[in-house]
Amino acid sequence: MSREYFSERAGRTKPGPIARGSINTFFESIYNRFEKEGYFQYYFGKDCVNQGHIGGKAGMELEPMLIFQFGSARKLDPTSRNIRGFSADDVFDLVEFLYDNIAKPTEVTQHDWDNSGLHVIDASVEQGQADWIAEWNPILARLDPPYRLTNEGNIEVMPSSEGLKQLVDDRKLYGDTQNVDEKVKRACQLYLGRNATLDDKRNALRELADVLEFLRSEVRKNLPSKEASALFNIANNYGIRHHNARQHTDYNREAYYPWIFHSYLAVIDLLARLKG
Repeated sequence: MSREYFSERAGRTKPGPIARGSINTFFESIYNRFEKEGYFQYYFGKDCVNQGHIGGKAGMELEPMLIFQFGSARKLDPTSRNIRGFSADDVFDLVEFLYDNIAKPTEVTQHDWDNSGLHVIDASVEQGQADWIAEWNPILARLDPPYRLTNEGNIEVMPSSEGLKQLVDDRKLYGDTQNVDEKVKRACQLYLGRNATLDDKRNALRELADVLEFLRSEVRKNLPSKEASALFNIANNYGIRHHNARQHTDYNREAYYPWIFHSYLAVIDLLARLKG
């Protein structure tokens, strides 16, 4: 979508952040282009001049599907008039919703009669989702704070450094789906959620602490005793797993929660790698 221009190559400037209020303009442009290229026909069908409405996989057209999904009060049908009034949450919800209902045309016909236009015969959901992610992530990454659209179709806060991003994205699966891997995945989604509150982040830390508790014997086997004790001390005495008068809660949670989150995640990743 973009490249480095002269002043950036010379090291004098870099692209500035994109205001969240500008996201509507990007959405209108991107949506209209993908719609014109037939990316939403596979799910929502097409109105044809000589064949009437040709249904798609969703079983209903886009507008009623949006009403079914989000209710009548929110006017999310992506017309130009509606898009101008969208909040950032409206745009983010639609980006996620359309990720779930997109497919890149792989076989098409062109109906020239009365400008009926492109008709999609077959399409690839996987490629459509990949194209949607590739289109949105350079834009989402320049918001403040930066976001990203994941391969699961969720918009979440971007991890604050490349190393932490790698820890979240490339963590090793432990191999116990119910007790470890699904809990870690749920904790990451909760902690990095686009509207995550401090309570949400605390719940994510509690989820990771429960995983460490399940893996306690391996933690003590593979980590020095002081470091292992510190992990559980933080979980049990700093307002994460318990709520009582003995908890130490007079600390800056905004500052310390990211450190706790990535420390717990790094230990779980280490145990998974040692397990092989």
